[in-house]
Amino acid sequence: MKEKAHYRIICSYGILTERVNPNRTMEKNPTKIVVYHCTNLRLFHNGNQKKFARERPGINIVAVPCSGKVEAHHLLKTLASGAQGVMVLACGEKACRYLEGSMRSKKRVEYAKEWLVKLGIEPERFRFIHVPPMDITALDSALKEFAAELQSFGNTPPIAKNQTELTTNPR
Repeated sequence: MKEKAHYRIICSYGILTERVNPNRTMEKNPTKIVVYHCTNLRLFHNGNQKKFARERPGINIVAVPCSGKVEAHHLLKTLASGAQGVMVLACGEKACRYLEGSMRSKKRVEYAKEWLVKLGIEPERFRFIHVPPMDITALDSALKEFAAELQSFGNTPPIAKNQTELTTNPR
């Protein structure tokens, strides 16, 4: 029986790594990033969102009516469910259709980062970015940079375990 060949898989984002299991087969481990974006940015149309995510392994894109609708607990739950990083894309502060939506989301991302510090997790796992409308190249470069930073952190420590420790060991 022939052994399976090993190939190094390189994505344009540099977010794929390789791992060899005991059966000598290679598995891809993309960096898992969840991107919440305001629909008013008009980044995707006519199914381009699915195509964009399919071409970039590990990237999940979630459209929200306004970035101000993303709460801090959404970010923490996303990280707890296995994502290695969460990115929130918002309109410019003065370009927000709902006036204060992007300012609200920025404050909520900062609040969620404070919780990560309390849990002993890198707060840089959350990223807030103002993106110009219809600018996919800005999103592409932001994702590349974010994925590279997340790879330097390694795997996400389980938040649920840390939360249990915080509640069972009062300080």
